[in-house]
Amino acid sequence: MLCPVLKKVDYIIKYMSSEKELNKRVKSPSSYSEAFKRVVVSEYESGLLGKAGLKRKYGISGNSCISRWLIKYGKLKHPIYLSKGRPMKDSDKHKRTRG
Repeated sequence: MLCPVLKKVDYIIKYMSSEKELNKRVKSPSSYSEAFKRVVVSEYESGLLGKAGLKRKYGISGNSCISRWLIKYGKLKHPIYLSKGRPMKDSDKHKRTRG
């Protein structure tokens, strides 16, 4: 018969190992098939789920995957932004106020 301390240690070891198994993340594939991409795009365009919901549902990694698929395979028009970030300050206005 095990003493109460050993029982507790045994329980902790079992609990910790099962917790590690639950927390292991399944690695997403680095590339997805065209059929899979089309399924995700059609679900998005039907309005059932948003991008975040689809990422969670299918385990899609990457922040721009679904956006790129929407542009490539989507039936709806999705805007393409050419610039990123904040617009530059007007340099002429800046020079006039300083001097």
